[in-house]
Amino acid sequence: MTSKPFLAVAATAALSWGTATLAQQRTLVVNTDTSDPAPKQAIQEPIDGFKALHPDIDVTWNVFDHEGYKTSIRNFLTADPPDVAAWYAGNRMAPYVEAGLFEPVDDVWQENGLDEQMASAASAMTLDGRKWGAPTPSTSGASTRGRTC
Repeated sequence: MTSKPFLAVAATAALSWGTATLAQQRTLVVNTDTSDPAPKQAIQEPIDGFKALHPDIDVTWNVFDHEGYKTSIRNFLTADPPDVAAWYAGNRMAPYVEAGLFEPVDDVWQENGLDEQMASAASAMTLDGRKWGAPTPSTSGASTRGRTC
């Protein structure tokens, strides 16, 4: 799977800060549960690509083990949400969407042509007619913007 959706979510999260915020915040925070070698490498490559495209933005990548992330995501989304978080599509993301902890990413899909490129994944990322994530290059996750963006 291409890393373009992940890069698009990360770039859009960074760009959505606006000029005033960018002057203050130069770090993009990404939280994932990709501690196993293969998924970790699958996320490392697009993060490296983002860094190459945006050398003026520091990237903090917080890698959690899979089981610990299930608990941690509930805590960090309410207390100190990252700019980008990996989570699972469909019904597993619904509680976070309903609680207002994820931002919709329809703009990412539209601006990057993901409706055509990722048509088979679109329905899993859609709740109430809005897209709430984009496929990641890992096995089953989705990237989404945290509510701070």
